[in-house]
Amino acid sequence: MDLTDVEVVLHGKGLGMLMGTNTPQKSRMEALAGAGVVFAACENTMKRKNVTKEQLMTFAVTVDSGIAEVVRKQEQHWSYIKSGS
Repeated sequence: MDLTDVEVVLHGKGLGMLMGTNTPQKSRMEALAGAGVVFAACENTMKRKNVTKEQLMTFAVTVDSGIAEVVRKQEQHWSYIKSGS
């Protein structure tokens, strides 16, 4: 069985999904993180919105730039699926 790596990069308006106060989605996201899905928050967006790492869900990781992270993954031949506008 082949395993697929999944990383969800959240920036701009999407950052709200990773906020610790997002209780409606928390258990579902925790389960996905437990199954190996990486949830990465954009540090540029965090700075712009005055969000600290401590305010994010505990399983969240951060990346310097959400867009740059997507580009880096694409350069490593990852597929890109965009959700939202």
